[in-house]
Amino acid sequence: MFDDHLRAAPADFASHIGERFDIWRIIIGTALVSVLYVALISGLSLLGFRFFPALADHIILSDQGLGHSPVALAGLFVTFIPVWIGLAVVLPLMHRRTPLALLGPSHRVNWHNFWVAAKVVLILALAFEVLFQVPAFLFSLPLSKAHMLLDLPQWALWLLPMLLLLFVQIGAEELLFRGYLLQMIRARGGGFWLAIALPSLAFGLLHYESNTFGQNALLVVATTTILGILLCKVTLRTGNLGAALGIHFANNLTVMFLLGMDGNMNGMALFSAEVDLKSSMMSAALILQILVMLAVYRIWTRRMDNARSLRDVL
Repeated sequence: MFDDHLRAAPADFASHIGERFDIWRIIIGTALVSVLYVALISGLSLLGFRFFPALADHIILSDQGLGHSPVALAGLFVTFIPVWIGLAVVLPLMHRRTPLALLGPSHRVNWHNFWVAAKVVLILALAFEVLFQVPAFLFSLPLSKAHMLLDLPQWALWLLPMLLLLFVQIGAEELLFRGYLLQMIRARGGGFWLAIALPSLAFGLLHYESNTFGQNALLVVATTTILGILLCKVTLRTGNLGAALGIHFANNLTVMFLLGMDGNMNGMALFSAEVDLKSSMMSAALILQILVMLAVYRIWTRRMDNARSLRDVL
């Protein structure tokens, strides 16, 4: 399952950041991205409500949950475009470098790492969903009732444009948290708490939804924070953003496009299930997800270390 070619790059992920990584530049740069994001989203929202009120209501104000249809989910994905724009402005302005530098010293995505990581995560995510859902069906638990949200021709018609928009969404998060914040703080010599834990906690807090998850809201934050930490560590080990992009893409592809949960960005889910997101069963699923992520990362790092030791001996 694990590919030996997904290994550390010869150059450190932040080795090409030789200057202009002052703390004040990072703080102002992050603030500028945030301000541009809010400004652009506000502008798009005003235009949407003025010229397409029915569409805006469908995307934003529906009582069926965020991203409950392909149109609503596409609308959410589009809101991540301002992050790309903000970073494209901030990198030349504040750091005198091309936004492509966020990808690593090579200034390009390592697509081999992307596809290897995506393949592994897709297999594991599907296996996790099967293990989570099958007992509910076998023992008639009130956990879920799976149903087909879109018929296959509809799903196929939406698939390509929605995959592109999905990449916009995951790319914005990776470029900001693992690309910009991790890379710049790491270039300053920041260790685990500053370069890895701090951006990952911010990443996790952005997923806090008390109305949706109730008592599980903090557990969702913990899960996404740990995922953020592991994505940071994978990025540092491989020296490129490719693997993190692949992991994030495959994870969201599974939970949004294949096996979704009603009321939680399931507009493109081929199958969607009625799941009580505030239940103790959901808590157990999140804890299990954390344990699986940590175990898989541990297995991968051991394989990396063993392969490196063997190369050193040879």
